[in-house]
Amino acid sequence: MSTRRTEDIILSAYYRIGEIQPNEVPSDGQISQGFYLLNNMIGALSMDNLFIPLDSSVSFSTVPGFDKYKFTTELAPIGPPVVPPAPIFVPSNRIVKLNYINFTFTTNPGGVIYPVTIMSKAEFFGFVRISNLIGPPTCCFLDIQARDSTIQFYPTPNLSYPVTVQSKVGLDYVTRFTDVTTLPPFYFEFLETALARKLLTYYPSANWPDTAENEYQVLRKLIQGANSWNCALRTDQTLNMNRRNYAIISNGVIFI
Repeated sequence: MSTRRTEDIILSAYYRIGEIQPNEVPSDGQISQGFYLLNNMIGALSMDNLFIPLDSSVSFSTVPGFDKYKFTTELAPIGPPVVPPAPIFVPSNRIVKLNYINFTFTTNPGGVIYPVTIMSKAEFFGFVRISNLIGPPTCCFLDIQARDSTIQFYPTPNLSYPVTVQSKVGLDYVTRFTDVTTLPPFYFEFLETALARKLLTYYPSANWPDTAENEYQVLRKLIQGANSWNCALRTDQTLNMNRRNYAIISNGVIFI
């Protein structure tokens, strides 16, 4: 599949309302206005908890004694080193959905990769835990805020473990040449349609019939229905005796 960038969304929006033709080059002012309106629209959607997701993979290492890791584009605070319960900053766009998390227990030679169980916030705080337990992380949950998101691990990591987070990050702000190839097709089409609809305020056009408005409304409902709801059935230990959601460490060896 060919690479798609934010400029493609803006150009398509102008094509939809007939302001420019496929063989025309938009002016710098039109491109700037397109980015301005697109970012305003994405920001408004985020405030309404409608996130535009992009596939992402983030790698970092845990810090012994810290269970919270904040994924944000903000700069880490300058000053004395943070102490728990303050989070460790991880440079990344805000995560809106976790696909999987693995951490590596390094050995000599090689290493062993362990999956971390992803739970909802309610599940995480609804099961019995040992206070201040230190050890290899076996489960976690994602806490999404307005400008960032935080992964909290349990138990609190006791060592510096290499971690890989495969997720969908929120498209919070776009710039020139932002690669949006991994954007799901209906999100891409929604952004084109919604931006074209906004441009009509500045470029009145007859190229917006009732069918175009109906298409926008259908796409809007699709992304509303695509919000992350966890409908997974999680059995308790009575029905899941072969699986233990904990780990212990002894003499540098993990037992799951």
